[in-house]
Amino acid sequence: MTDWKRKLYAFLHDPPHKPFGIAGHEDERKSALIACGLDVEEMKRWQKAPDWAAAAADRMIFSDPDKSGVKTDWRDDNLAFRHPLAGESLTPRFLPKTSAVAEDWVTATLTGFVNQEFDHQKNFVRMWRLWRDRAASHPAREVLAYLVADTRIPDHTLWQHAAVVSALETCRDPATNELNAAFLLFQIGPVQEFIAQARKTQDLWAGSYLLSFLIAHGMYVIAEAVGPDAIIYPQLRGMPLLDWHWRSSLLAGADDLHLHPNELLTPNLPNRFLAVLPVADADRLAQEAAKAIRDRWQEIAESVRRFLDAQIGAQFPGWDALWESQVKVFPQIDYVVHPWAETEQALADAARGKPPVHGGWENHPLRYATVWAKEMIPPAERDVRCYKKNAAPLIDNRGFPWALHYAVTDWKFAAKKQMRQFERWKGHARPKDALDGKAEVIGPENRVEEFWEYLRNHPLLGEKKEQADRAERHFVGQQSYGALTIIKRLWARTYLGKREDVPNPYFDFDVCKHMRDDFKSVIELASGRKDTWEETDEQLQLAPEESYYAVLCFDGDEMGKWVSGAKAPPLVGQLSSEVREYFKKHWQPAKAGGLQAGDVRRVLTPSYHAALSEALSNYGLYCVRKIVEKFGGQLIYCGGDDVLAMFPAAKALACAEALYWTFRGQLPEQGADGQAIAVIQQLFEFPSPGFVRLRNPRKNEPRWPFIVMGPRATASAGIAIGHVRSPMQDTIQAARDAEQDAKNVYGRDAFCLRILKRSGEALTIGGKWRDNAETRHPRLVLLEQMTVLLADERSGLAGRFPYRLGQVLLPLGLDAEVAGLNGVLEAETNRVLVRQGKELSERDPATFQALHTHITAFRASLANNNGAKLRDYLGPFLAAAWLAKHPAPTEEVAHA
Repeated sequence: MTDWKRKLYAFLHDPPHKPFGIAGHEDERKSALIACGLDVEEMKRWQKAPDWAAAAADRMIFSDPDKSGVKTDWRDDNLAFRHPLAGESLTPRFLPKTSAVAEDWVTATLTGFVNQEFDHQKNFVRMWRLWRDRAASHPAREVLAYLVADTRIPDHTLWQHAAVVSALETCRDPATNELNAAFLLFQIGPVQEFIAQARKTQDLWAGSYLLSFLIAHGMYVIAEAVGPDAIIYPQLRGMPLLDWHWRSSLLAGADDLHLHPNELLTPNLPNRFLAVLPVADADRLAQEAAKAIRDRWQEIAESVRRFLDAQIGAQFPGWDALWESQVKVFPQIDYVVHPWAETEQALADAARGKPPVHGGWENHPLRYATVWAKEMIPPAERDVRCYKKNAAPLIDNRGFPWALHYAVTDWKFAAKKQMRQFERWKGHARPKDALDGKAEVIGPENRVEEFWEYLRNHPLLGEKKEQADRAERHFVGQQSYGALTIIKRLWARTYLGKREDVPNPYFDFDVCKHMRDDFKSVIELASGRKDTWEETDEQLQLAPEESYYAVLCFDGDEMGKWVSGAKAPPLVGQLSSEVREYFKKHWQPAKAGGLQAGDVRRVLTPSYHAALSEALSNYGLYCVRKIVEKFGGQLIYCGGDDVLAMFPAAKALACAEALYWTFRGQLPEQGADGQAIAVIQQLFEFPSPGFVRLRNPRKNEPRWPFIVMGPRATASAGIAIGHVRSPMQDTIQAARDAEQDAKNVYGRDAFCLRILKRSGEALTIGGKWRDNAETRHPRLVLLEQMTVLLADERSGLAGRFPYRLGQVLLPLGLDAEVAGLNGVLEAETNRVLVRQGKELSERDPATFQALHTHITAFRASLANNNGAKLRDYLGPFLAAAWLAKHPAPTEEVAHA
């Protein structure tokens, strides 16, 4: 059973304002202790093993500052916070004058949200969830969000360190003071195929949200049993569903948690989590989390079954004969528990290749950290808290090999998934689900077609629904479905929403009403007209030939390497100036295979995991929806780096580019006059690379600059533009294929746009987002300007320019390499441009010259790429011609 009082002591062991006055900092935690009803003298008796383990896990092992004399006063080291993923620095705008003022700033925010009368669990959760946000909410005090845990390595905060310490405190045996910790890696699925099996936009959302909703309930089990701090990835602080879950209990009365339906109903959780748990409880908690998810799924499925049975059961007895057999195959749950090995044993196993690590153990940052701790720190300056007594330099700190604990866990998990036994799908002689193609359609034996015809004509569910409630016409057209598809179609109505005809509501607002007001059909996305909300076969057939929409799949590149720490920044960039010089002075390349001090990477740490999770969460919660909606899009799913959205055809690429630059937390150095850049400048400020400040934050959004992935991270996007009459699944799959092409064909950090014309012809263009470091690629600049000019009949650029250019160049062969044709391409392009742009050159010489400059820059960029083909050169011209003929709905049409 969790000792919440011990956890509170652990969380409060350092006051957050410690970096402003390290000397005597332990005496400055009284205010927080007293506010929580804790005893100051008892705090002094708290055992510090979790603190030492968290420090070793987060900061490598450095010299004892008292022995080496290497100390850093944060105020004398520019007070900069180093971005933990990018290595960039953020210097606060405002600072307290003294440590006493800093203490006043922090403790003043304690009033009202903790109480001596609350139990310890309630005070702990409120401290963990609310203290940082309240402390940093005033614009002049945003520095309080980035109070560093160690002034020597200012790339992680005291808020993060305190949470790791309290999580490890749960794993401490109070009798022996030993840490007996284990990692739990837990996952549910399937993901992509489950989401993609959709008939309309609300189906896409329902599948995505169902996975987020279920994994959240697994996390609740861990959070309530041992604390939300135990879940390392994703970080739960600020997770809307957890705030909602505790709104009437542990977070009751926290009136600054203003949860909007958009936040609560946006699928924003990954399908896996990593937790640090006591060894004795880890497997039991994993089983309880799995049971909670299955129980919740059964409740959801049963709510749909009861609802349908009430409508149709009397007319069709036995309609649900296949229901249970189909329901029990979902979700698939996998988890693995890995008890942490003793440090020296973990290091010895790694040297034998167990686990296999990225780049090999000989090149692993933790091996270099081990060599540094054992062989390079002068013996007289070692920190005795990290070594075995009387056996130095043997390391005796369970937190030190955090990276190896995680690597072994991930290795075991991958092996377990490969050995998973799948239950054989039992087929029957009846039609298959129109979306997944595998499950048999639901309905009574020998009356399946009659059953579905009845559903389609049902006054509550089918095509006869009244006009005012058309959004809830759930079964239309000629398609029929299995249990999982039916549940996706109906569970928002039967389980989530507060409605008169639905018992036991989960939310206290009408989810279906919100969805009806919020969700756009593909017809509305293509045309901008609200009066065609529903995606019925009849409406789709009536849609005009020019009705196209776009699906965007946006995904961070090599996120597995980021999670494993393989993408961590160089260590020296994360150190204070004094410690950097100490490290360089004592680093011995000969003992590290010749590796120089400046090339040593930061070790994977718990605060790195926390920062990665926080960066992705910030991006998903505070950036993505704002950008998508600015471009008239419909956000379907946002799991941090993984975004699925739908748009008017002409808007998707610009939105993808806006998502890209915001993901990196920066603006391009050149070419910053495009539509994407203009939108993100309206929404955000970028005080330093990797940090974003909202220009107009809502009441529950951060006022301080929050971290995103930073400029060392990249992302790729796939966009498919399809006709509204084409199956949605095909367009979604085309977008996913385009995303894979962006990563595999164009080499990541790229986009791929695929236009699927109604005639069956496809046009594909793609390439890098950037050219010459942080400059927008000339391909994007050219495509955007060409589209604008061709869409404007008054511009003076003839609409046939791209086609005429294609006619002239096609005889050269689409697979001809640009590098060998540069002179020919320049001459022919200029000749066609002069003829087709004569009116433009006379009417607006500056714009004509700018277009010529963009074409020249684009051609030069391709000429420097040995693999570029003529098709790559013609792509932007032809794509611009098509997009110009299919502009996004105007503001007037969209609100007609």
